Parts: sequence; C-alpha cells; structure tokens
Amino acid sequence: MKMKNMKWMLVTVAAAGLMALPSQAQWQIPADPAAKKEYVAKLLATAQKTDAPLIERFAACRELSVVGDKSAVPVLAALLPDEKMSHMARYGLEPIPGPAVDAALRDALGKLKGKLLAGVINSIGVRRDAKAVEPLAKLLADADANVVCAAAASLGKIGNVAAASVLEKALAGASGANLNVIADGCIRAADALLAAGKRDKATALYDCVRAAKAPRHIRMAAMRGAILARGPAGVTMLMEQVKGDDNAMFAVAMRLAHEMRDAKLTQALAAEVGKLAPEKQVVVLQALGDRKDTATVPAVLAAAKAGPSNVRVAAIRALPQIGCPSCLASLVTMASDADAEVAAAAQAALAGFPGKEADGTIANLMSAPDAKTRCTAIDLVGQRRVVSAMPALLKAAEDADKQVSTASFKVLGDMAGAAEIPAMIALLSKTQSSGAENALSAVCARQGEPAAGSVVIKKAVYGALPDGPLAEVTKKAAELVKSGVVTLEASNGNFGDPAPKKPKKLCVDYIVNGVAASKTVAENETITFTSVTVSPACVDALCGAMAQAPVPAKQALLRILRSAGGPKALTAVRAAMTDANAEIKDTATRVLCDWTTAEAADEQLALAKTSPNKTYKVLALRGYIRAIGDANLDAAKRQAMCKEATALIQGDAEKRLLLSALSNAGGADSLAMVMSHLDNPAIKDEACLAAAAISERLVASNPTVVAEAMKKVVKATKNEGILRRARKALGQTRPKPAAK
Repeated sequence: MKMKNMKWMLVTVAAAGLMALPSQAQWQIPADPAAKKEYVAKLLATAQKTDAPLIERFAACRELSVVGDKSAVPVLAALLPDEKMSHMARYGLEPIPGPAVDAALRDALGKLKGKLLAGVINSIGVRRDAKAVEPLAKLLADADANVVCAAAASLGKIGNVAAASVLEKALAGASGANLNVIADGCIRAADALLAAGKRDKATALYDCVRAAKAPRHIRMAAMRGAILARGPAGVTMLMEQVKGDDNAMFAVAMRLAHEMRDAKLTQALAAEVGKLAPEKQVVVLQALGDRKDTATVPAVLAAAKAGPSNVRVAAIRALPQIGCPSCLASLVTMASDADAEVAAAAQAALAGFPGKEADGTIANLMSAPDAKTRCTAIDLVGQRRVVSAMPALLKAAEDADKQVSTASFKVLGDMAGAAEIPAMIALLSKTQSSGAENALSAVCARQGEPAAGSVVIKKAVYGALPDGPLAEVTKKAAELVKSGVVTLEASNGNFGDPAPKKPKKLCVDYIVNGVAASKTVAENETITFTSVTVSPACVDALCGAMAQAPVPAKQALLRILRSAGGPKALTAVRAAMTDANAEIKDTATRVLCDWTTAEAADEQLALAKTSPNKTYKVLALRGYIRAIGDANLDAAKRQAMCKEATALIQGDAEKRLLLSALSNAGGADSLAMVMSHLDNPAIKDEACLAAAAISERLVASNPTVVAEAMKKVVKATKNEGILRRARKALGQTRPKPAAK
C-alpha cells in the first residue's frame, strides 16, 4: 500500500471512531496478575487480527511495549515479515526483557530482506545483543546499502571486543559508502570500549579509523577518541594537532583542552602559545583561561603585554578567569594602553577580577605616582563598589591633578553615604568645585530614596472621606509596606469596602526616612511613599555649614538644600535671601523660585506679583506653576493656585507648564482645569494630551467625568497618538456586557 493511501486510511479510521483500544496516555494496566494476563492476551489477539483496522493493531503493539512479556514474543515476531506491521512489531518487542526477544530477532535475520531486514538489525543494536555479532558480521558484505549501514551501526552499539574486531576487519577492505558507515560503527564501538575501561582496544580501533580514508568528520571523532583513550599520554598527540596545519584537527585538540584537566597539558599549552600563529594563539589563550591554572600566568601575561591586538585582548580576558592577583598591576597599566581595544579589555578585566585581594590592590593603586593610573584605579573602585576605599577616595578628591579630583568626586557621588556627608561638605568648602557640589548633591538626594523598612505608617483610613462611612486600615497598610511595597493602591482589594457604591478615598499619615508626610488619594489611585526631603541629619549638616562657608561654597550649599527640601532647608534659603552679599542673595532667590514642592508657593507667588526684577518674576511664576503639580495639595488649594497663576500667565510657555503640572497632579479637579484650555489653538494638543493622561488614571474611579472629557478631546484633536489614548479611556468608561 502506498504511504499516501495508508495515511488516508488511518485518518478515516480514527475519524470513524474505530479505535477501540485506549491511547498511550490512557493506559490502565491491571494490577491483578490474572487480569493482566487476560489484558495481554486481548492485545495479542488484536495485533495479529489481519482484518482489524491498522490503527487498532498499532495501538496494541504500542501497549505491548509496556505490558508485554515472553508470551508476546512469538506473536510479535510473526509480524516482522509483514510490511505494514513490522515496524510496530519491533516497537513492541524492543522493550520486552529476556533472551526470547533476542533469539526471535536473530532468527528473523535469515528470513528478511531490504528495509524489513535493516529494521530488525536496528532493533538488535538497540538491545545490544552480543550473540548477534557473528550473523551481523556476515551482513556487512550485503549488497543492500541500508542493510550494511544498519549492521555497522548495530555492531557499534553492541560495542564489545568481538564486535570491534569484526568492524576493524571490515574497515580494512571497505570502500565508498560502506567505508563511511563502517568507520562510523568503529567509532561507536571504540567509544563503548573506552567507557568500559578497555583503553588499549579502544585506542587501536580509533587509530584504525584515523588511518582510513574516511570523511573528515569521522576522522576528527577518531582523533578525539584516540587522544582521550591514551589518557596522559594523549597530551603529546593533542599538541601535535595544535602545532599542525590541519585546522579541523586543531579544533578537535582545543575542544579537548577544555575537557582534559591534565597538568602536563596545561604546561604544554602555555609553553607553545607564544610560538603559534595569532589566530591559534587566541583560541589557546581562551583554553588557558578556562583551565584556571596560575602556573600559566607568565605565558598569558606575556601575550597580553605585546603582540597583535586580538591576541592581547584574548590574553587579558583570560587573566581574571585564572584569577592571580600578581597580574593586577600589569592590567592597570594596560588599562591606559594606546590601543583602545586593549585598554577596554583591561578595564573590563579589572572590573570583574575576583577576590577581596583585588579590591585592596586596586585601592592601593589610587596612590600611584602616575595620575593616569590613579584615575583608572578610582574608576575601577567605583565599578567594583569598593566601600573600604572611601577614605582614599576622599583624599583623592583633593588631588592636585584635576582629572584625578574629578574622577574621585564622580565615584563619591555614586558610592558615598550619610557617614561621608560632613567630609564632603568640608571638601566643598575647600575645593569650591562643581564636582564637589554634584557629588554632595547626589549623596544627599540618595538619602531621601524610599527603601524597605524606611517607611513608617502612622495612620491610614479608607472610605467615603471626610464624612461618610470609613475604616481605619493602619495595620493593613503597615503590613503591605513591611512586605516591601512602596506604592500603595487605594482599592477595595487592599482594604475591603467600608462604603459600598460610594466614591472612596485613602488618607495616610506616614514617615519616610524620618520625615513626616500625609497624602490623600481617590479610589484606584496610588500613594508612592517618597520623601520630599532628605534625612534631618543631612539637612542639619548642610545648614550648619552655611555660616562659615565661603561665598561659592555657600551658593552650592543653597542649591543642594533645594534638592534636599523640607521646612528647615527652606528656612535657611529664606534667610539667605536677605544676605548682604548680592551673589548669595541672588542664588537664594533663584533656589526658592525653583523649590520642588508647594511649601514655597506663597513666596513664589509674592515674587511673581511684586518683584521689581523681571527675571525673578518669570522664574517665580514658573516655580509656582510647577508647585501646582504637588501631589500633596488638596483640590481646593490647587484650584486656588491655578486661579492665581492664570491671572499672571502671559505666554503660552507658562500655560504649557501649567498643563504639565496638572497632568502630573491628576484628579478630577485637575482634569476640569485642563479642559478649560481646549479652546486655545496654540496649546490645544498639549491640553488634550494632559486630559488623556489624567483620564487614564481617573477612569476607574470617575468614569462619568472621564467619558465627558474624552468625547471633547476626540473632537478637538487630530493627533493620532492622543486620539488612541482618548478612545481607549473612553472605551473603559462603558459598562461591560453581562456574562452569559
């Protein structure tokens, strides 16, 4: 039967529901021996029933591969000559334990031809039947190439001394396609002998294949086996391939260099690496790095210091793998190499060099006489986060070389903590450099970052605030924060529903890093526990240094206080606004105009209204507008501030700033203010964008307001991006259809 017709028949049978036997996934083997025997008998009856659908017979053979015993052997063996059933019969026979199966398969060798014979031979190989070596040996001379191929492969799988001898003899007289399959069988047999500990026999067989005119890939496998079978004595053969001209055999040798851990091989590779062509040196150096033997450091270091760029880079990359600290000084020198690739590789090697000893060595290099070396060492200290080098970094910040000082301040800004703030303030006063200011500002800003355990919930209530039903949820909020949450959602999922069918709010009083704060948000909005100021100790240190600081340093401290924020910092800025020194007064005024929260809003508004300095008026108004976006403002205060700002705004630039602030603030009140600007052609799209952004956050808690706003936005804008967002928000306001 043609394969197409057979496939059609199988599909038809399955579609007709004729498969009476369970699938493999549904096997239910009876536990009772008698029941199991009866079950096997039914399977055997189905398997040999010539008028049964093939799919049922196949299923029976498949199940017999699991439940079959010696009683199944005669039935399945009788099916081996059947072109349709032979494969599934072998499928059932192969897993059945006992010599009866082997005898049946050997008996079939003399009765079959072609593909059916090749199939039985393959099954013999799967079972590794040692008694089949002699009959399989005869089949190596068969006229059918498929039979020869199967016989060679099965002899290789059997892999005993007798099978190896047969294959070795056949290899000597083989040619053409037969040579290839017999050589492959030899490799299989040699591998089996080697695994069984018969090294001499395996070595001899590998060598026979190496000498044969087999394809390169087979000779490569033979070379690999021959080296491994020789054990320590194989190092010489491996090195011959390393030195030779055959790139394929070189590849085999280098693969083995990653597998064999013989110390003699390490020594031989290290001794030879400098004599090889550059492309080979790269591969050998990679192997030496993988071997992690410190004895190879001199050879690897020599390759790293001189030679072609690709070789030097490979050697440098191997050094941290080996991990010998004695090469660190050389790596630091190479980190400043004129060759950019070499320098980059050395810097990467130093950054990833293992061990605390490397930390100490790199830190010590910060006092090297060469400024370039000091800069490199400082950069590496930062990459490796060597906290123990903090005193050396503070000292390097005063280095006479500007590049060294700048590098040190950069790393201090990344790594220093609260303990270093006093010393960094002193450095700022002494150096009066922008690097010192930037570093101190970065350190102070980091003190205000929220972290697990730094948030303390004092009180939390959730419900229809301020006068409706509510619940105290302090304990629940504290539990969420303790688990690591820094963004808390006002939702029934978190706190239950104390006021069903009513708009709810969450009000939380909390402390972040020692700074008290309070926030109220609508249902489905979130509170992120970020501190608007750095820790009080940090602010105290900054304010305490103001009195004695020289003018440039005092100006820098004022700018840092702006980043720090908080009442005490603002008080210091206000005081500086009346300073007798014009430069300090100017800096303080600009800092107040740029204050990051609404605490300074009253002063900003006063300056925007009454200052005789036009620059201050503009800066103050812009600062006041930014303050409108402060999430801590309640709706009434924000509306009042918007009214004040609108009266002072003269240009579209300030209007855009107002829209941005309202967008950041969110809430229904902000949305209403934004919508009032839709009729201004100059800023219409900015207003639409802000409205869409607010609506995305508001839609769950106030869908009616959002729907009305988004309908207007869709009509007002032609911007595709804004339209997509507006339509999506509008779609979310529509009630979902009830589930059927």
